[in-house]
Amino acid sequence: MFELEARNIPTEDGGYHLTDGRVTMAIVLWKISSFNGAGIEQPAMDHIGFRVPEVDGFKAHLDKVAKANICLAPKPIDFDSEGAARLALLRKCPLGHLQLADPDGTLIDVEADH
Repeated sequence: MFELEARNIPTEDGGYHLTDGRVTMAIVLWKISSFNGAGIEQPAMDHIGFRVPEVDGFKAHLDKVAKANICLAPKPIDFDSEGAARLALLRKCPLGHLQLADPDGTLIDVEADH
């Protein structure tokens, strides 16, 4: 229906990766034990990931934006035990290298474009 191509990316727990050639969606196995230490949330997207030309350049730009407008600064993730549990789970994603949250708390994983 969506004409997505399967792209097998090895992960610890299996799962499926589908792409249109530009965007890749990962559907991974859900286990309640993965959320130990985290609170109960409504079902939703776990996180969104982006590729950038270089992570250091992205971090420098992000810092500049946050200093210009504090409302656009990333929200801390691991300020409590629940956040620490969510950050540990996010770091298991094989595609990202920098984890942060937008001002609304949406988890973001950033990777350098290869």
